[in-house]
Amino acid sequence: MAFCISVLISMISPLQVLEIPPEVSRSASIACFLKAGEGGGTAIHLGQRSSVAWFLTSRHEIVGESSFEISWFDPFVIGENSSKDKTGTLAGGKVVSTDPSSDLALIQFDNLRYPIPNPKVPKLDQYIPPRVPVWSVGCEKGYPTIEGTKLLGKKLLKTADGNSFHWETEGGTVPGRSGGPLINAKGEWIGLCHGVQNGKGFYTHHLEIRAFLQKNNLSWVFGTDK
Repeated sequence: MAFCISVLISMISPLQVLEIPPEVSRSASIACFLKAGEGGGTAIHLGQRSSVAWFLTSRHEIVGESSFEISWFDPFVIGENSSKDKTGTLAGGKVVSTDPSSDLALIQFDNLRYPIPNPKVPKLDQYIPPRVPVWSVGCEKGYPTIEGTKLLGKKLLKTADGNSFHWETEGGTVPGRSGGPLINAKGEWIGLCHGVQNGKGFYTHHLEIRAFLQKNNLSWVFGTDK
């Protein structure tokens, strides 16, 4: 399973050591370990409707794979010394929608019987200034870890699969972190890890994510029923 796609490269830059606000640590628990075939990455728990649990990840993490398993962890110990103990695991996930231009993939699992937290999302018109601290969460080691960096701004990222808006961050990211959330100091989920280009991290922008979920009748994730 390939980590990098298009113009993204696998070079990484170290992220910064920043104090983790309690709101960020609580929100980080939406990051789950996604086993796709023989490989692994990160997926974000979106919420549940009826007996279906929805997860979002990067499309390049699941291309060519047909078997999926999700694992989640104790939300109260995610931080600088994250727990490696799984709270639960569920197999049998299936991909229901993908978007190459924004590098997003939607996966559903049935009969999830554990209350994984739902994401806290920003308001539609909320302005997020550059140079503010943000935190990247991912399961590159098979369990959630969290690191701080600085937001550089919104950028149109051009790839072979199309163009989409991304957040650019000061630090890069690592293989396995793709599909994980980018969280601001309020604990709001503002982006999904895509990859690295020229030592900078790129995260699919929350407006792109919102549009993708709306197309798939999941706009309730952002507070609108449909």
